[in-house]
Amino acid sequence: MVEGYKKALTSLWIGKCDIYVLKHVQNKNGRSEAREEKLHEQVPCRISYKDIATTDLQDGARVVQSTKLILDAGVKIPPGCKIVVTQNGVTETYTRSGLPAVYTNHQEVELTLFKEYA
Repeated sequence: MVEGYKKALTSLWIGKCDIYVLKHVQNKNGRSEAREEKLHEQVPCRISYKDIATTDLQDGARVVQSTKLILDAGVKIPPGCKIVVTQNGVTETYTRSGLPAVYTNHQEVELTLFKEYA
C-alpha cells in the first residue's frame, strides 16, 4: 500500500530541480575563494503555490504567495543553498527558507526567491 502511494505521489512530480551550495576553496595563490558547486542534479520535484490573503490597518488587504517544493525525503537540502526549479517550461531560482517537513515518502520545503548566498 505504501509503495503504491509513493508511486502515485511521484507521478505528480512534473518538475526537475538542481541544488547548489557555496563552497570555499583555496585558489592557486592560497586565498579562500567562493565557488558554487552542484550538490544534486535533475531531482524530480513539484512546486506548489498558495496565495495567503492578509489584512493590515495601514496597507489594507494584500495577497502573499507561498511557494513549496515537494520532493523525495532522502534528498538533503542544506540551509542557504540555491535551488533552480524547472516546471511547466518555467525556470525560477529559489532558496530554502525554513526547515523541511519530512514525511514517510516525501518532504516539503518552503522556498523564497533567491537573491544571493547568505
